[in-house]
Amino acid sequence: MATYRVQFFDGDYYPRQEKANQAGVICYVEHHFNSNDTQPDTNYSMAIVGTNASDTSKAWGEAYTQLVSERFHIDDNGLQIGGTGSGNVEKTHMPAILLEPFLVSMEDGATWAEKRQDDLAAILAQTIKTQFPAGGTVGFSIGHRGRTSHPADHGCTSKHGKLEDDLASAVLLKAKALLEA
Repeated sequence: MATYRVQFFDGDYYPRQEKANQAGVICYVEHHFNSNDTQPDTNYSMAIVGTNASDTSKAWGEAYTQLVSERFHIDDNGLQIGGTGSGNVEKTHMPAILLEPFLVSMEDGATWAEKRQDDLAAILAQTIKTQFPAGGTVGFSIGHRGRTSHPADHGCTSKHGKLEDDLASAVLLKAKALLEA
């Protein structure tokens, strides 16, 4: 049976990636939640990879968004290659994805981010185990949290007033527990 260990990385986005490279992690996850104030009823699952993404990163991101879409009955916006957010994962030397599982500006999305964290953690752990069956150290990054250049940035605020980085942190801590069990 494969063994997994999770290591968290913080700081600005580029230094996080460099720390993960130096640590030799097998894969890297940056977790965010999305929001849309102009279309509050919109909801979808999306993963972002760098323009230099490996086939493994792409397959992993696609598998993640498909499972989230199925479990939460929302649109699968699929994989975005490059564009907004891709710089958060482009400097890694290992497969890397930035997760945007759904929009917390929407009532359902805010409720799911608070009350269905176990489902999100299970999907993330499942896709990691599937894509990286040999095990190893997994790198986690809590989206907006810990940015030295913007310490007050906590990401978006959910429809229920929760901070994005707190919600993402809760999901990643649960995924860590599943992977290391």
